[in-house]
Amino acid sequence: MVTILHPSQESRWPADAFVPVGALIISQNEIKAIELWADGRLISTKTPTWKDGQAQTSAQWQWMPGKSGNHTLLVRATTGTGKIVFSNLVYIYVDPAAGFNFLDLSRVDEKGNPALIPGMPLQLPEAGSVGVVPPPVAPPAPENRPNRFALWMERNLFASQKLTASPTLNASVDGCTVKLYIADNSEDETGFFVYRAGPGSSAFKRIDELGSSPGTGIFQYTDPNQKGPLQYYVSAFNGGGEAPSNPIQVEFNDADCQAAEGSSFDGKTLTLPQEVQWAYFYFSVNQQPYDRFPNPPNQFLAPDGKALDLSDFLEGLIVSSPEPVETLDVEVWGWQNDTLIALGRQHIDLNFTDLKICNLGTGCTGDVASTFRSHYGIIASDNSKQVHEFYWVSNVPGTTNALWQIASMPFDSNFHPRPRGLLASGCVEGETGGSFTVDFAHLEQYSPAPSTCVENLTPYFDQLQTGVSSLLNLSSTGEPRTLYARIIPMKGNQPVGQPSNPVVIRYQPGETTVEPAILDHLPDTYRVEITSFSPIKWGDPNLWGCVYIQNLDYNTIWNSVRESFPSTVSDSLVTSLVKNYYDQLYQAMINHWPVCPAPYKEEDKSWLEEGIEAIGDALEEFWNSITELFNELKAGIVDVIAEVINTLGIECGQTCKSGLMTGLEIGMTYFTGIPPSLPTFDELKNAGIDYMVELAASEAGVPCSDVCKSAVHDVLDEAFESFEKSQGQPGCVSEEQAKVIGKSPLCLPPGVETEAVLEGITQPALVTIKVTNILKDTPLYQYENRPAYVVHLKVKEVNPYLDGETLYYSYRYFKKPKGVQIGDQEFLPSSSATQTGYISLAVPITGEISGSPFQSESIPIPSLGPGQSVTIPVHLQPTYDYLIPQHILALLNELKELGLTLDDVGGLYGGLPPNDWNCLYQSGRIWITAQLYCLSTPPGLPGQIAPGPDSQLVPCSDDVATWFATEPSNACAP
Repeated sequence: MVTILHPSQESRWPADAFVPVGALIISQNEIKAIELWADGRLISTKTPTWKDGQAQTSAQWQWMPGKSGNHTLLVRATTGTGKIVFSNLVYIYVDPAAGFNFLDLSRVDEKGNPALIPGMPLQLPEAGSVGVVPPPVAPPAPENRPNRFALWMERNLFASQKLTASPTLNASVDGCTVKLYIADNSEDETGFFVYRAGPGSSAFKRIDELGSSPGTGIFQYTDPNQKGPLQYYVSAFNGGGEAPSNPIQVEFNDADCQAAEGSSFDGKTLTLPQEVQWAYFYFSVNQQPYDRFPNPPNQFLAPDGKALDLSDFLEGLIVSSPEPVETLDVEVWGWQNDTLIALGRQHIDLNFTDLKICNLGTGCTGDVASTFRSHYGIIASDNSKQVHEFYWVSNVPGTTNALWQIASMPFDSNFHPRPRGLLASGCVEGETGGSFTVDFAHLEQYSPAPSTCVENLTPYFDQLQTGVSSLLNLSSTGEPRTLYARIIPMKGNQPVGQPSNPVVIRYQPGETTVEPAILDHLPDTYRVEITSFSPIKWGDPNLWGCVYIQNLDYNTIWNSVRESFPSTVSDSLVTSLVKNYYDQLYQAMINHWPVCPAPYKEEDKSWLEEGIEAIGDALEEFWNSITELFNELKAGIVDVIAEVINTLGIECGQTCKSGLMTGLEIGMTYFTGIPPSLPTFDELKNAGIDYMVELAASEAGVPCSDVCKSAVHDVLDEAFESFEKSQGQPGCVSEEQAKVIGKSPLCLPPGVETEAVLEGITQPALVTIKVTNILKDTPLYQYENRPAYVVHLKVKEVNPYLDGETLYYSYRYFKKPKGVQIGDQEFLPSSSATQTGYISLAVPITGEISGSPFQSESIPIPSLGPGQSVTIPVHLQPTYDYLIPQHILALLNELKELGLTLDDVGGLYGGLPPNDWNCLYQSGRIWITAQLYCLSTPPGLPGQIAPGPDSQLVPCSDDVATWFATEPSNACAP
């Protein structure tokens, strides 16, 4: 399996940014080479180090697009047996070069800010498309078809056949016809497979198979009536398998052959070239006659700005179509005041996957019950029956099954077999959709590695345990929680399409019940202390993304720029570009000038208008970057640690490795997000590594002495050093993230060693707890994959300063026509026209407000010896969805008066203003409590100290509490 983890699908970058590209490779066989391809051109090849028993590796590049427009990224991995595996295709859009600025800290401008010195960006040449020179004469493709029976005999009855040689592929276009020129480099192929990926498609689709050609030579294959850009490759095959050619990209000059015009589509949302009040479109499925949507013609759609959400339309289209929906042509029109505007055309090779949860529990079928399907779910936390049904639809070609995942943290947009906070996953059969059920009361029964989806990858997935790892980031009993679900279309064990939308599932606490006290539990072995707390420290927006230049390597910079352009750009031109670029950065280095991102060009979309939640999302991307790198490399780290333990004479086989993996993952969860620029980073890093070492040793179940733990600590410390170096460019994010701060991305090339400007970095809230074994015995770590001891960490804040104030809110609503009425709830059809308007609220606040500004944490305690201590640094995750009770009550009353529901203003918690979190957090008093929980023991058995099958975590000590005051602010003043 080869997966591009970043950049994200459809993300935007400047042409002069050295875009970070990362890929994950999972394989039972040795990986010899990993290639990065961009727009059908080989950019770079990496040769990984591979050890016996290794099952995973990763590769990182920094690639500069060089020109504006759409670009396609692809990664290929070659195994030791010669097999070549393709990744998913990732599309990014590139805007003109953004450049950068220098800040002279010794001078100030008229506003008192450091003097700005505009930098001169790379003067990028127009690289153009990769030129293709077809051969003067090429006979047509072989007309004979491969003999499938003979091929089956070769593969199953005879000795293993040597893989045939890969063909070489070139192409030209004639109008909308693609001509592929296939150079046959072998004489023992059985035939050829032709693969194509249409615009926006994340996977190749086999479109034809050809017979063998006599001898070697070049022949031509014609693919008429196409719209591009398109990706192709051709495989020669025999009994030994497939041997793929180089991939190529084909672009068309004729406007009638171009897929997109005037608008863009990301798989679910159509982005229009301009805002309009009302919109509609004509659509054609599989090049059949056009229909209008919505229909009848007196109905229209109300875009959200430039965004037109097509999710409901696509879901209904796929479900109702009598044949598979493969292509969709749309022509979009809109009204602005009294003017009809043509908004462009789109040709889409549709790759759509949608997931919904049934809020009835199960049985959301039929016209009425199906209205209870939603992208938002609610589960009563006090309900013993927590089985819910999910429904999915997909039209991704080649889908044979689907992998569903449930996590305690939001998903990234790309596929990952082990996303952050994964709690449960499963595999369901189906080509176009179906349903499955999940029991949320017993998530531990679902393995994160269903064998039917990953049958060829068991060595890797065997390392992913359930049990303790399923407690990651879970709050204590009775606390409201949020979980996230998604589904990925698969072909066997390879993803063939992008993940679906996330389904947001919230636990709704029920009535408080008094449980009988459980007196018998494991001994109160540990003392828990809260040793420090530091609140969020917001960075200076003017210095966001700024870096100091520490060192410059001219040759590395030159090679990086050279790789970015085809051979048609001369070396002398590259030298001229790099010299000017190098000289500017050199001046910044010797003068100690910060190099900063250029301002974002659309000033009307500054970070001030995006709100605290959007800022939090962007910061979260930065805070989690260490964890992403760790996730990509953790299997290799585990192998190194296991080897170190083995050299000390302690056996560490597969079971030991599995425990190491789980322990490191749990430890990393709480260590996530501590920026390397923090003054106390080294101290916190060492404490975090100590915790990871203790936890990994406990999970592995090996007698790891102090010498052993010291050796493991050194391995992790070395790994974190490489992570720290990667954090030197905090401004190297996509345009979508950078514009929240009002800036453009700043991604400098390899060869430029940087250090982040500390004042521009927002630091997360951090708390450290110290756990000490105060008894004479070493307690057990877990019982039947459940932790024996856990620290529950809770945060509550009280803010009395808004008493008597009035807060103001504004909502935009989307009202659909009246649907089916059930009780006091209105359930509306999924495909109908909408009306839009605004709701204004003036909410008087009486009394103090209180709530949880940060998520609660449940932290497993490793097995500590008598008198031994461990300090655990915890990065607190903000709960940006906090709402003042008077606010939500006033909103519900206003919606009822207008005949609206929460769905009309963005769904349950989905689109509500997030600034109430700031009202709670600023100027309040934070209470942090830590309490030891341990497994209960069977009651009525004096002296019984062993847990039983029905044991549960119960309080086994008094809680420890301390409070801190946050910085005063008028963030919520009227």
